[in-house]
Amino acid sequence: MKKVIAYLRVSTGTQNEERQSELIEKHCSTMNYEIVDTIKEERISGSLKDRTGLNKLKQLTKDDCDMVIISETSRLSREDRLISLVNNIQILLDENIDVYFLNNNRLLKGGQELSIEECIILLVEAKANSDERKKIVERCLSGRISKVKQGCYGGHKVAYGFKIIPNKLRVGSSKEFGKSLLVIDEDKRQTVELIFDLIANKGYTIRSSSKYLNDLGIDKSIENWTFFLIKSIIHNSLYCGLYTFGGETIETPEIITKELFDKAQIKLKSNQLFVNKGNVNYNILKGLAKCPCGSSLMITKRETGNTYYNCTKKQGNYQICNCTNVGINASNLNNIVWKVTKAFLNKTDFALKTEQAGKGIDIEIQHLENKINNQSEELTVIDKKIESTLDLLINSTDEQRRIIKRKFDELVNNQTELKEVIKSLNIELTKLLTKRKDFNTYEESELMENLTDIEKNTIYKKFISEVVYYSVTKYKGFIVITFKNGFKSILSYTNRVNLSVYELPQSFNFNPLTRKVIGTFYNTNYPETNFEFPTAYTKELTYEEITKDKSFTTVLIKEPIEI
Repeated sequence: MKKVIAYLRVSTGTQNEERQSELIEKHCSTMNYEIVDTIKEERISGSLKDRTGLNKLKQLTKDDCDMVIISETSRLSREDRLISLVNNIQILLDENIDVYFLNNNRLLKGGQELSIEECIILLVEAKANSDERKKIVERCLSGRISKVKQGCYGGHKVAYGFKIIPNKLRVGSSKEFGKSLLVIDEDKRQTVELIFDLIANKGYTIRSSSKYLNDLGIDKSIENWTFFLIKSIIHNSLYCGLYTFGGETIETPEIITKELFDKAQIKLKSNQLFVNKGNVNYNILKGLAKCPCGSSLMITKRETGNTYYNCTKKQGNYQICNCTNVGINASNLNNIVWKVTKAFLNKTDFALKTEQAGKGIDIEIQHLENKINNQSEELTVIDKKIESTLDLLINSTDEQRRIIKRKFDELVNNQTELKEVIKSLNIELTKLLTKRKDFNTYEESELMENLTDIEKNTIYKKFISEVVYYSVTKYKGFIVITFKNGFKSILSYTNRVNLSVYELPQSFNFNPLTRKVIGTFYNTNYPETNFEFPTAYTKELTYEEITKDKSFTTVLIKEPIEI
């Protein structure tokens, strides 16, 4: 008796394995064959390369069986590589295993090479199978695109901020309308708006946005706001009403405007200029600290262990670098920039962190209040049902009472569970309201002193255009901080013996070519007996003139900044 292995594969809902199995069993019964095993390829698309059943089939030997029976050639191959069908069959024939196709009663004897005629026939059938697969894919895709254009769910992964609801237009088994609709989840809308606002308007990166959301516990349904989750949201045009599906762009309900979406993409590209590639020495001024030669300043570590900002041109061959600017101690410059920035920011800017944190908590409070309102409405409905059911219970017969009692008990259980849920939600809401109140009591000094270097860097990127250090000698120089609103801060700096930093008046300018300060002065040397208006004149001052001539102290120089 011949030993047979049946090969079954189901790729669509109408092609079930029972039909294939019955055909093979009937044939084996007629021919007095013994089915020793069945290899199944369960509901895997014919286009997928990773087909475990097919791989198992190709590993069979003569010891496993004498013949493999397949219902039709389409069960073995629908791939675009037509030659795969011929190869798969020849592998079995090389093991001296017969291959039999039921649909056309074709028997291919094991131990023989396929003839040219057999190869041509198989290739023609494989081509037909491939064309059939393409037509099925095109029809399915066309149907799905049509449904998506109706606002229906197309079977894709549901993006955060959206949800699936039943389509009321779908009647029975009619396929005119899709089963489900893809709609905006109003409970999550504000969270999506917050994410885009953080990146587009507040200067946050994807990574800092995920930390922000995790720290505040935004949306308890998300266990962890990961980098990749935020990235998938911020780059998805679905949120601005443009969904790409099957090569077509389809208009959908929008959560944010196209302008906000585009602005977020631009900000993310800009953030790449400020990304630090390593964590050994965090460059808090990356992308902002500049050398007078036009290059950026990078952090380098010297033998003493101290870190310095040096021109990037000097990182390579120092001998051929034409930049003569001397580096500056990194810790000193970081502290100077931070102190000047704090003085520059107004109270509203100081409260930026509190405002953003409060906004996140407000979203969570609103979510909880909505949940409590929904649960309370549901509880009201149950209370009314319990009341009416109780009336029925009182006026019922013995036979009716058992049925009504079960319904009554079920309603009471639901009522108890809902009350517990509402109680838990109210406790959580109280905690959030207390947390929100605490945020409102923060002082600006607390806000600014507790910021990390990364948070400071976020503020710098929002307000500062550039920070340039102009060295005069090895230990002396000028620092010019330019803010995005046009405000400039010019400071004299020395680290020769003791660190000494002075901020010059706003009426003064800096000449980067001469590395001198340009000041405005008034001539007050006029006769005491005659009244005259003082005349103004400008003068360039060297570093030495500013720091040594005590007559300028009260006019030009403020108190030294404490480092």
